[in-house]
Amino acid sequence: MTESVLGSRSTHVSAQFGGIDGRPLRARDKIRRGSVSRYAEASDASGDRSMRDTMADIARYVQRRSIRVVLGPHTHMISGDVRSLLEGDDYTISVETSRVGTRLEGKKIVDPPSGSMETEAAWPGAIQLLPSRLPIVLGPEAAPTGGYPIIASVIAADLPSFAQKRAGDCIRFVCVTLEEARQADLAARSSLDHVLHSHVQPEGVSG
Repeated sequence: MTESVLGSRSTHVSAQFGGIDGRPLRARDKIRRGSVSRYAEASDASGDRSMRDTMADIARYVQRRSIRVVLGPHTHMISGDVRSLLEGDDYTISVETSRVGTRLEGKKIVDPPSGSMETEAAWPGAIQLLPSRLPIVLGPEAAPTGGYPIIASVIAADLPSFAQKRAGDCIRFVCVTLEEARQADLAARSSLDHVLHSHVQPEGVSG
C-alpha cells in the first residue's frame, strides 16, 4: 500500500509525487493491498441491485464508443459543416496522450484556419483543431488559455468515459444540443447519487 499524500494514494505523474516515487507503475512493481473499503463491502440488503451489477453498468458506460459533444465557439473559422466533419469518421486515441491533452488520430478534418487567433479561454473537454488538422481533447491539466480554434467540447456527462480511454481505443463523436447535454449531466448525477445512497452506509451503521 502506497503512502498517503494530501489524503490520496494516487500518483500525480506530472508533479512527480504520490504512489511509487511519483512515477508510473512498471513491470514487477509490488504494492501491498490495503483493507477492503466499506464501498466494496456494501451489499444490496435494502433490495436494490448488488454492487456487482452497478459496477457492470459503470464498466459498460466507460467502454462506450460514442462520445457526445456540443459545437464550440470557433466553428465559423472552419470551412464546411463541422458537425458532419466530426461525426463522419472514427478517431483513435494516440499514444501521445497525457492529462494535459489527448491527441486523436484519423481522417484530417479540414485545411487549418489561415492566420492566427487571439488567446482565449480553454477548459477540460475542449476540442481544439491543431495545425496538423487533427483534434486534441484538452485534459484536466491543460492550460486555462489556448490559441487554437475550439471546434467542439465533450459534454460533462461523457468526460469520465472519455478519460478512461486508452491508446488505440476507437471513439466516435456524436453532436448534441446544449439542452441534451444538460439533461445528460443531470441523469449522470442522479445515477451517481443512486449508487452512493444505495450502497454506501454511514460510518458506524450496520446493515
